[in-house]
Amino acid sequence: LDAVTRDGTPARRALVSVNAFLPLLAWNLRRNRATLDRSLQTHLRSARLTEELRWRRYRSICESAFRLLRDADVPFIALKGAVVGELVYPASLFRHADDIDILLYENGLKRAADLLVRAGWRQRPPPVLRSPKHVPPLVHPEGVPIELHWRIAIPHYAIPYDRLWERSRIARIAGLDVQVLSDPDSLLHTCAHGMYGRPDLKWVVDAWFILEKSPRFDWSTFTSTTASARLELPVYNALRYMAAHSGAAVPEHVLRELQSGAARTGFVGRQAARPWPGGTDEDFLGCQGRWWRRVWAVWRRVFPPPVQFALHYDVRLWTVPFYYVYRLVRYARLERRRP
Repeated sequence: LDAVTRDGTPARRALVSVNAFLPLLAWNLRRNRATLDRSLQTHLRSARLTEELRWRRYRSICESAFRLLRDADVPFIALKGAVVGELVYPASLFRHADDIDILLYENGLKRAADLLVRAGWRQRPPPVLRSPKHVPPLVHPEGVPIELHWRIAIPHYAIPYDRLWERSRIARIAGLDVQVLSDPDSLLHTCAHGMYGRPDLKWVVDAWFILEKSPRFDWSTFTSTTASARLELPVYNALRYMAAHSGAAVPEHVLRELQSGAARTGFVGRQAARPWPGGTDEDFLGCQGRWWRRVWAVWRRVFPPPVQFALHYDVRLWTVPFYYVYRLVRYARLERRRP
């Protein structure tokens, strides 16, 4: 591309970090009648076509997984990208999705995993430490993983799962009628996941479109669920950011109510709300900046704060030093096995 940004960076290089958003960017530029040079128009058209072809295949894989579980009478709720892409975005291809997430009752996890394995999904090697939210992902032959959740947040947060299931509704996803979260619960999950997971601004766009699609959004249910789940601090941070930077229609009284609850959050709650150092080993070893920044990133990856570690993995605080050593030994063994 010949075009450059205001700081002189070539447009193609500047757009690499937001490749997943290019079809949505192109839609928004057209909507606002922005003038683009021909090479940039071609680049955006190519990105849209690529994402459209990818989404078709992703949707087909979602359909096969959902149909398999539905036909076997395994109750589940479809989550995240597959749902918001079809229900709230102007076009599903505008929401890049890399994996499939579903929520199940805990007693249905094994049956769901067995069904998928028999259908050709393969099990990934178990993680060094078990997640308290989902079983190890299963991977479709075409490389798309599926995560079978029995929780949507770490156990510290008292999510009222019975109420989530009661409020869930039926929607058409990947050509099938499946259960999805209600709008308030979907926004709550989006904000909590966005604040806790690896840095990824997809959650901001998801949340914005959830609110844009729901002019009569049930803020009362949203705030009461947030309070009962002890999620005021991360959700307040999420909505404050959205109101300030995306123009999201978040009522002032909602922000004040969440801010009041966030201010009462104690030490453990503040540790729980800290972003978890996610990402791959390569992300940390290849991070940019001075050498001490790279060392600090790796150190935080290996030795997160003890309270945060205990909350993340749902283990007792006094056992954390043993888990630090255990993880290091496991990582060393896995590294030695690499070809």
